[in-house]
Amino acid sequence: MGFELEVTPLNVISTSFGAFVLLYGIVSHRIKERLYLGEAPFALFFGILLAQYGVPEYLKGSPGQSADPLDGFGLGFSRFIIGEWSYGMVRQSLGSLIFPELSLAPCAGTQLVLVGIELPYKYIVIEMGSLAMLLLPVMTTMWMVTSLSIWAVIPGVSPLVALAVASCATPTDPVLSNAIVKGSFAEAYVSPRIRNLISAESGANDGFGLPFTFLALNLIQKASTAEALKSWALEVVLWSVVGSVVWGAVVGFTANYLLKVATRYSLIDKESFLLFGVAMGTFVVGSGGLLGVDDLLACFIAGNALTWDDWYRRETEDDDLQNIVDLLCNAVFFTFIGVTIDWTSFNDPDLGITPVRLILLNVLVLLLRRLPAMLLHQPFIPQIIDQGEAAFMGWFGPIGAGAVFYAFLVLDAIEEGDLVPDAIRIRSIIKPIIYSLVLGSVLGHTLLIPVIKLIFTKFGVKSIKSNAVADDASIVGSQTSSRLQEERYEAGEGHAPHDEAAERRDRRMSESQRRHSILSAISGQQADIIGGYDADGNWVEGERASWRISSGHKLGPHTRVRNPQGGEVRLGDFKPSAWHRGEEERQRVEGLQDEATYGALEEGR
Repeated sequence: MGFELEVTPLNVISTSFGAFVLLYGIVSHRIKERLYLGEAPFALFFGILLAQYGVPEYLKGSPGQSADPLDGFGLGFSRFIIGEWSYGMVRQSLGSLIFPELSLAPCAGTQLVLVGIELPYKYIVIEMGSLAMLLLPVMTTMWMVTSLSIWAVIPGVSPLVALAVASCATPTDPVLSNAIVKGSFAEAYVSPRIRNLISAESGANDGFGLPFTFLALNLIQKASTAEALKSWALEVVLWSVVGSVVWGAVVGFTANYLLKVATRYSLIDKESFLLFGVAMGTFVVGSGGLLGVDDLLACFIAGNALTWDDWYRRETEDDDLQNIVDLLCNAVFFTFIGVTIDWTSFNDPDLGITPVRLILLNVLVLLLRRLPAMLLHQPFIPQIIDQGEAAFMGWFGPIGAGAVFYAFLVLDAIEEGDLVPDAIRIRSIIKPIIYSLVLGSVLGHTLLIPVIKLIFTKFGVKSIKSNAVADDASIVGSQTSSRLQEERYEAGEGHAPHDEAAERRDRRMSESQRRHSILSAISGQQADIIGGYDADGNWVEGERASWRISSGHKLGPHTRVRNPQGGEVRLGDFKPSAWHRGEEERQRVEGLQDEATYGALEEGR
């Protein structure tokens, strides 16, 4: 009997994805620090290659009016990756889909929860004015311009169809936005004030895309305009959007309180403390689905509420567990997008889809979707100082995971047997249009960053660090001190200016930290101290700082054993177990002459 490979979807995808993560990981530092790119575009291109070699046909996407088995899976998958479940539209669970063996729950809600956690102290309230402008007039303008572009380029598209399809591409993507808010390029050239604003906008506007989507769908599906507007206002805006804000705040503040209690009484260990945000995202995804609210927005609000007083963010900012989970989720999802792209759908003249039209549409969307809106509204956005910053934010508004989610959501909302002409038209064109816009955004936004860096280098554009403000000791005057506090807040390193409660908490923390530094200097045991600052700013150490102590104990050292003649070396741990204490265990081992730690063996001693 000949040797045969077990070519199954799980084996192929597991092998391929594992190989990608390993190969990307080997050169990841160079890619991120020299090319200024994240894992998402490489995962997308890897998925495209994977689709050509080894992936069964039924795992690939397909256009057309009939239901695609991947539509339901894509909706559930994107929901778990970016944390969204909107309007109660999903009718299948991941366990009943074509990948029952894959468990996606660990990725639940991570993207938006982590964005909320990373924002500074009470950010969404303090910067409410800027966020309101970005989420209402700017986003509405983006929706209208994208709709006009689709209506003008794709023949046979009604205004309502254009509005429904364009709503998917309106939100900016929190995953692809990482290229301009994190990493060496962002630290060198992008103000922390702008980075925080981009993160907050990308975290919130995916949830705010829901009213745009269902306004168009309701107008298509409901019997009358009055019925459509009533359903939209009550079920979408009031229940799904406002309800998600309330639910996210309740979960986040409750989690914050429970964490404080757990740390006050030393109940929680380090692993659970670090994983708390991810676990909360999982809970919000599931509970939001049960309640029928928009849990993408709920995840973002919950994440920000969890670190409302900035304590949880400060205690976890030096640990990379959340970044690791984030990387895996990004890589998985963008690989999925690459695998499911149906290239034949980009050339279907009967539907009005041709490569030339899609290229023209991408050019129009890149140039007009966001840039004019940002330039127009810049005077009314307090956090954007000038037109240069508005142009930067206007260009870098990528289309990614959120757009794919909304595309699958629209397909799920339209019944397969729906005979309304506009519904049939949407089902036939939405996937090729949205997938092409995602590809165009990766090329026009993410991959443009290395080019911009070369241009900056050529023309001598200096890093913002070159113009950094001097230290406190060299500056006199309350106005400058206030400006320094503003810069610390913008960088996520301090509270908002003139926040008296935060100033009192910082004074307590500074005094506690000063006493701790003095004691450490006297004892000379700084490196051996395990501790942290509690929610009140007081330094605690030892078992009282349980959230800083790992419960994942190691296996322990092994023992080097060598016979008197220097012969064969055997490794083992001969320390008696609790139920075999005594010397008899050691006496049963003959020829023991030399013992050393396993580390000594590795060193060749």
